[in-house]
Amino acid sequence: MTTEAANTEIRELAASTWDEATAATEILLVDFWAPWCGPCLVLGPVLEEYAATHPSVVLAKVNIDTNEQLAQRFQIMSIPTVMLYVRGEKVLQFTGAISSGELARRLSSFVK
Repeated sequence: MTTEAANTEIRELAASTWDEATAATEILLVDFWAPWCGPCLVLGPVLEEYAATHPSVVLAKVNIDTNEQLAQRFQIMSIPTVMLYVRGEKVLQFTGAISSGELARRLSSFVK
């Protein structure tokens, strides 16, 4: 049974959980961030609000300070960097803080 309740789950991803999370999640929105990053702190609530209002989207966060291996694997040079995975395939990536309207526009082709 599927529910349409607001999605409030935020997953913390690490190298050991990355492959399983991207493969097992229909729509995964991944935020590469750090606690000292001003733009990351601005974007975080925008992503959380989006995920809360789109039940099909699971939000995951990767703290680059504690997950350097993932940051290196994906060559993260600037943060925040956001990746969208649909059925295990990366379909979108962007860097920098954006508004909620711009986020909705960028994701509209992938999230209904």
